[in-house]
Amino acid sequence: MPLIPIFPISLDTLMVFATWCSENGISGGMDSISNYVGEVAQWAVRYADQADPRFESAKAIIDWRTFCNNFRLMVKTERKLKLRIQPAMFQAIMQGININDWRDMRDGAQYCICYYTAARIGHTAVASTNKPKHLLRFKDLLFEPSLANPDRVFILLRSTKTRKENESRPTWHAVGKVRAKNGDKRLCPVFMLQRWFQATFKGDPEAPLFTAEKEGRKHLPCGRTEFGDLLKARLINALPLLDIEDITAFDISKYSGIGFRKGSLSALAHSKGITTPRLAAHGDHRDVNTTMHYLSDCIEQRAANSSAIASHFGK
Repeated sequence: MPLIPIFPISLDTLMVFATWCSENGISGGMDSISNYVGEVAQWAVRYADQADPRFESAKAIIDWRTFCNNFRLMVKTERKLKLRIQPAMFQAIMQGININDWRDMRDGAQYCICYYTAARIGHTAVASTNKPKHLLRFKDLLFEPSLANPDRVFILLRSTKTRKENESRPTWHAVGKVRAKNGDKRLCPVFMLQRWFQATFKGDPEAPLFTAEKEGRKHLPCGRTEFGDLLKARLINALPLLDIEDITAFDISKYSGIGFRKGSLSALAHSKGITTPRLAAHGDHRDVNTTMHYLSDCIEQRAANSSAIASHFGK
């Protein structure tokens, strides 16, 4: 970590610190880095009785705003592409879920929401427990026709990445019963959500739908780090069930929570009768161009295009 002069902390120092963060593992651009910069600035406000360097004058405000707007152009960032979780991976992960274990039930229900609805990870696991703005709560689920015998589950998303809280422009999703070919109920989102709801709902509709595992924190939302670490562990454990020639070459760092969203959209896109507008609605995208970003063919699908093209040849 760079040496930060002990008070007064200047605007220049905050800019250097922001650049250092970008070069030392803090991803997410200025949206994420500004949280770290803000903590340093507040540290100076609390312990040195100085003004926040970013807002101490009109010039400072303009300089900081200009710096933030141009930050992406000034620093070199390497985008780490995350891969989709494929249907076989999801199935293998769910086979490792013990429906009688609290943590397994929680994770399985989370995975079902993420995979079957393409919901963004912020709805089930938060980056910060202090900022649970998009978090699902028990009141956001409705079992139809009843909790005791549901055929589908209505899921209300009060706000999303594309829908701010104060806009009062919620959206929704729904999952239906899935009857797996092998009869595995763990692959059914209705079954997993019903089981989790009945086992954990204590009467408070405002409570987070998914909470942390550790004692003393079970009233807090499940965190992004906990979600990601467990997902990677479960995926590693599921590797023997997958048709992978060299397991040692499998790069687990390329998988994270967004893999469910990518996998969901990709699987739906390659299903018969699915139109692009319907796919965009499934992903809660503003336009279909954004949807195309999540689509990817495998080599077999691209190769099959040859036959499709050749089908127009004359005899």
